[in-house]
Amino acid sequence: MGLLGQSYGSQVIGNVVQGKSIDKVFTDIDWGDVAGGAVSGAIAGGTMGIASAAGCTIVGTLAAGGVGGALGGQGGALTDAAIDQVASGEGWNTDSFLARAQASGLLNPRKIAEDTVGGILSVPAGMGLEKIEPLVSKIPSPVLKSIAAGAYKVFSELVGQLIDLGVHQLIPLEEMETP
Repeated sequence: MGLLGQSYGSQVIGNVVQGKSIDKVFTDIDWGDVAGGAVSGAIAGGTMGIASAAGCTIVGTLAAGGVGGALGGQGGALTDAAIDQVASGEGWNTDSFLARAQASGLLNPRKIAEDTVGGILSVPAGMGLEKIEPLVSKIPSPVLKSIAAGAYKVFSELVGQLIDLGVHQLIPLEEMETP
């Protein structure tokens, strides 16, 4: 849900900043990008789930985070391109699909590096959040539990955004060339 929400939310904020009318703010959305975010998150999360179930060491978990981030990003690029290709009304055109996928970051070394670093950075953040979540479930009052769960959700989304910022700080976009 994190990448899905981040993709949709950032587009809504972008629409507000651009001064779009209220009827366009929530609907002028690149749904391919949103679907790509969902697939990317599912792949990255699945990779981390496998690493956790396998009882990997911290080094193995960090490696799984990097691999999951890279694979998730590539899966997201393919999904984004497929949704955009279908939505274009052009019918299926493999050359057009591949051009869209490449524009979305498919096989782009910079994008793969960003996604890999993002996946690695998500490991310690996820470990910290993993320790907070069980505490929320132990709160006896339904009202306090609801408040804590909401705060946890906001905090986890913030961690995701900070990871995204961290990736761009570690890998400045202007220093990396694309093919």
